[in-house]
Amino acid sequence: MSLIGVVAIFAAMTAMFGATQDIAIDAWRIEVAAVERQGAMAAAYQWGYRIAIVVSGAAPLFMASRIGWTASYSAMAIVMGVGVLGVLLAPREKSVEPKPFPPATTPVWAETLEWVARIALLVFGACFIGAGLSGKAEPLAFMLPWIGMEGAIAGFTEWWIGKPWGAVWQVFGVAIGLAVVAFATYPLFKSRPSAYFAGTLKEPLEDFFKRYRSTGALILAMICVYRIADFVLNLMTAFYVDVGFTLDEIAGARKLFGVVMSMIGVGLGGWMVARFGLMRSLIVGAVVQPLSNIAFSSLVFTGPWLPGLYACIAIDNVSAGIAGTALIAYMSSLTSLGFTATQYALFSSLYALPGKILAAISGRIVEGATAAAAAGESEWLRSWFTNMSPTAFAHLVQERGIPAEAFAAGYMTFFIYSGVIGVAAFVFAVAVMRRQPPATEVKEEAPASA
Repeated sequence: MSLIGVVAIFAAMTAMFGATQDIAIDAWRIEVAAVERQGAMAAAYQWGYRIAIVVSGAAPLFMASRIGWTASYSAMAIVMGVGVLGVLLAPREKSVEPKPFPPATTPVWAETLEWVARIALLVFGACFIGAGLSGKAEPLAFMLPWIGMEGAIAGFTEWWIGKPWGAVWQVFGVAIGLAVVAFATYPLFKSRPSAYFAGTLKEPLEDFFKRYRSTGALILAMICVYRIADFVLNLMTAFYVDVGFTLDEIAGARKLFGVVMSMIGVGLGGWMVARFGLMRSLIVGAVVQPLSNIAFSSLVFTGPWLPGLYACIAIDNVSAGIAGTALIAYMSSLTSLGFTATQYALFSSLYALPGKILAAISGRIVEGATAAAAAGESEWLRSWFTNMSPTAFAHLVQERGIPAEAFAAGYMTFFIYSGVIGVAAFVFAVAVMRRQPPATEVKEEAPASA
């Protein structure tokens, strides 16, 4: 086997084990603590994740230049022993009695055939879901040579990631993948494989909608739109550069200062959940997210003023930390013992989907509004920026010959739009708060029987 093949195998194993670890940590975090402590658990989880990202990203590079890559990765493997020790010392979670595996009712060959067919369908559906959630065509493109369409890989990749319609196909691909996975896990027969797969998706969904009834669909809708105001801010690096900040200034503000502010926001969110409860914290998160988007519009007036950049980064990261912690704690409270991993994995997958479509048109909104302002079609909006800093968008004025007020109007239109669509999270959160019973009461119910 070639070296590339070996690397691919280990990369696939790492991804599979990492995903399993993520799901197991989420399930343990939810089951080991009561609902009122989920805010603190969510904050601790996010702190640990961010620290691990910083350490795993910086430490190997720092050591590799001194002791080499082999020794560097060996040292990081030793560091992972801290996680192993933590697992061994961690308290046991609350548990329910496992359901007995049903007796064999079909011949062995029939069971084997059903296992193979269902696993193949799961892999097929996972390729669609992976390609949609990652925004990359490779999970699907690798199948094209198997059906004699190797020459179509380049065209398919361009079609899948092209803007703006690529995001629509990605969301549609996730929907197809979920449908295939649902079919693969549906108990079509009275057999052991059917009983096993029914417990992976059908029974968790039945349990959720049995407990929340008509409010279940409203809860899922709220989860889908809750972080949408953050997801549309996918062009902020371009905005900082256009305003006039240097790459070093942007890196210092976002990668260093921003991480610190994010961790402060996470801690504040955990405290709010413990102090004021889940739903009130969700409402606060739904309010501060769109307001933080509007705060970025101040840079349009000030230009590349560094204190203003740091202030906006602080507001954005603190608000995102509050909202993210509140949402994680809330999604954790929605699960029930016995189905924790599946239900939380479903919730955490849903909240990113609508943002994919809206994030794809962010750049077009800025470009369209800028062109309209340059053509004199929105003079009322351009009049807002008569006293803006002369340094704002200065290099764009020289490069494109368009007045700075037109660029300011384009970005202002986008920030207003991003704030307005964030109101949907507030509306849905209020609606859920008015209809949903207290989470502590729901959490104590036992999972639905098969």
